[in-house]
Amino acid sequence: MKDMNELRNKYKALYDIDGVSKEDLDKIENELQIKLPSDFREISGFYSGGIVGGIDIHSFLFSEPTNFISETIRIREAVGLPNRFIVIAEEAESIIVMDTEKKTINYVA
Repeated sequence: MKDMNELRNKYKALYDIDGVSKEDLDKIENELQIKLPSDFREISGFYSGGIVGGIDIHSFLFSEPTNFISETIRIREAVGLPNRFIVIAEEAESIIVMDTEKKTINYVA
């Protein structure tokens, strides 16, 4: 995909490539019982979380203390978040989730 290559190159010009392996992405899907969108998987090849546009995106890595896997499980248990959503970030009194079926990002206050 041409646009994804351009995005990767722009990111690489500014930051070190810090991606997630295919095996880890498969493990995430298994752990959360979801299917990650293909573009999310592509982006995960060079970006594994961090600050974007002033928002601190949870890490995509199991090894990090605050990662979207553990936060998704925590929020699912706390408020009954449907399984198709993953928690991308948490802001003051709100969360940012991705609907893995509709492939949309939602801000929930």
